Formats: sequence, C-alpha cells, structure tokens
Amino acid sequence: MCIVQTLTKIGRAARLTYSRPNLNKLKRGDDDEGDTRDRICIAVRLFQCADGGGLMTAPRSIEGRCLCGAVTVNATVSTARMRACHCDMCRQHTSGAFVSLETDALTFEGPVATYKSSDWAERGFCSTCGSTLFYATTDDGVRNVAAGLFENAGGGTLKIEFFADQCPQGYRLEGDHRRLSTAETEAMFAPTEGDDT
Repeated sequence: MCIVQTLTKIGRAARLTYSRPNLNKLKRGDDDEGDTRDRICIAVRLFQCADGGGLMTAPRSIEGRCLCGAVTVNATVSTARMRACHCDMCRQHTSGAFVSLETDALTFEGPVATYKSSDWAERGFCSTCGSTLFYATTDDGVRNVAAGLFENAGGGTLKIEFFADQCPQGYRLEGDHRRLSTAETEAMFAPTEGDDT
C-alpha cells in the first residue's frame, strides 16, 4: 500500500465533501457546483502548506529524464517538497524508498509503460531502461513523479516519510522532517467511520 501525495487530513468536512464517490461524481460530470474542482485544488494546497511546506513560491518549470534519456518529463513546481514512502511495494519497485516531488503540472514524452500494482494504483517506468517514473492512483489519474528524474531532485526538500518504521536498517534519511509510522500513515489516510470512501 502506498499513499504518497494523496488528499488527506484537510479537516473532516473536506474529507466528507471530497470522498471517493463525490470525486467519481466529478469525473462523470455530475457536479452540481461548477467550482468544486477549484475547491479541491484549494483544499489540497491548504493541506500542503499545513503539512510543513511553507508558503508557495512562484511556479517554475523544470525538466527531467530517465536514465537512458528516452523519456523526458516537464513539470511545473510551486512548492519543491519531497515525500518518501517505505512501504513494501515502493521498496520492491525502487529497491529503496520511493521519493516523489510535489508538482503542479506534469507531462511525459517517450516510451512510458505502466504496471498495475494494486486495484487502485499503478507504477510508471521507462520501457527502454526501466527507470521509475511515477506512482499514480488510477481513479483520479494523479501522478506522483520520481524526484530523481530531475537535477538535484528539482531543488526539493524532504518534508515527510510514510511507513518510516518499515525503512530497512541499512539506511536512514537524514534531516528534520516528519516520520510517520505504519499506524500513523494508515490513520492519516484511512476513511473515518461513516465516510464512504
């Protein structure tokens, strides 16, 4: 299970408003309120700032590539915040923590392939060299891009580790950032009682 950069504790009202059925309703175009998507973006930004990211800066464009250069990625970044996940799937996919860079917009060009790693997520990789490109949730299409594709990880700063207690004993990510245990990570993303997500 991986939960990198998923809409989380924005407050109970926001969790209920933006539950999976309501997001699916938006995807079908059944939204009665035309500004709901904008409110979701605002809610995500509020969470990101409250999550230790500080104030957003002016958006900037960055470009990255896979190991062989066949896949290029262009991203717009306002808050260069990185997140690391130590869950079993991320470690099996990357041979270490999956470190993602928060982006505002993202495009890939080249031979991108995907592997459906669960009922609700997929992993992207270069079909030529195998470089990890992204982790994506399939129901909303959100892609969490691998920070290593960009020079100096896009200038990002590590802000949070998920499943920190599952980090192998052979390494540790240094710095002053949040480290959530498995229980804390699952509590952050688990639906609350009465929530139909």
